[in-house]
Amino acid sequence: MSEAGRRALLSKVPEWEGVQVEVPSSINLQQASGSAAARLKAELLAGCARIADLTGGLGVDSWAFAQTASALWYNERDAALRSAVERNFALLGLKKVEFNSFDIQPGGGDWLRALSSFAPDAIYADPARRDSLGKKVFIPEDCSPDVVALMPLLLGIAPTVLVKMSPMADITMLSRRFEGCLSELVVAGASGECKELLCVCREDAVFSGVRLWEDGEWYAGGSLSGAESCDDWGYPAGPGADTGESPGKEAACRPRLLFVPSPSLVKSGLPLPASFVRPDPGAQLYTALYSFRMKGFGRYF
Repeated sequence: MSEAGRRALLSKVPEWEGVQVEVPSSINLQQASGSAAARLKAELLAGCARIADLTGGLGVDSWAFAQTASALWYNERDAALRSAVERNFALLGLKKVEFNSFDIQPGGGDWLRALSSFAPDAIYADPARRDSLGKKVFIPEDCSPDVVALMPLLLGIAPTVLVKMSPMADITMLSRRFEGCLSELVVAGASGECKELLCVCREDAVFSGVRLWEDGEWYAGGSLSGAESCDDWGYPAGPGADTGESPGKEAACRPRLLFVPSPSLVKSGLPLPASFVRPDPGAQLYTALYSFRMKGFGRYF
C-alpha cells in the first residue's frame, strides 16, 4: 500500500495503526466505513452475540461487531478481498470469525443454508449502490443484493436486520420500501457530512421514527435538554444574555447567534429547540439565543 493510501486508511480507522493490513484496491478503502460509524452500528446491535455481515468489504464494520459479539459470519463475494480480510483479521487478533464468499441473491441457495446454520442474532447488509454501468442508485431494489426482496428470508433467520443505505436516499421512500419491518431509521453524520442512513428492521415492526447521531453524540431532539448554557461552554454570557431559564416572550430582545444546521440534522427532519427561530422558511438558517447553544449538529456565527 502506498504511503498516501496508508494515511487514508488510518484517517478512517486509526485503531489499525501499526498493523500491516492489506487493501487489494483503492475502491475497497473508499467504500469502507470509518471506525466511528462502524462502532455506531455495533452499538445498534448491542446484545447480539452472533452477527452476520452479508457484505463484508474491507471488514471495518465486521471488526467493530467482533469487539462485542461472540461469533461473526463474514461474507464477501470478492474472493481476493475476502482472503485479504482473513489475513488482516488474523493480524488484528480477531477470532471466532467464519469467512465466506457467497453471492447473496434472492431465492436462497448455499448462502441461505450456511447462514441459517450459523443462526445469527442479527444480520447486517451494506448493499452495493451502483448499477452495472457504474451509475449511483438509491432505491433499495436497485442495489445489490436487493435487501427488500431478501428481507422476508433474512427476518426468518434473525430477529434484527440492519441495512446501510446511501445518505442521498429519501427517508420517506425508505420507510415505504421497508414498510412493516422498519423499526427505526438512524441518520449518521461525521465531520460536517451526512455519511449514511441505517435502517433497523424487525418482523412486524411499527416505525418509531428517526434518530440522529453525529460525531459520537445522539441528538436530543427539539427540547431544550439538547442545549447548554454558555457557561458550560466557557463563553461569556454577554450583556442581557439568558442565565439559564427557559426562553420567554422577551427572548427577541436578547443577543442571538446565527445557526446553520449540519447536513445530517437537515436530512433527519428533526425539530430544533423552540428557542431556535427560522426567519426565512426557504433557507436553512436559524437564529439562536446566545445563552442556549446545542453541542454540535451545526455551526454558529
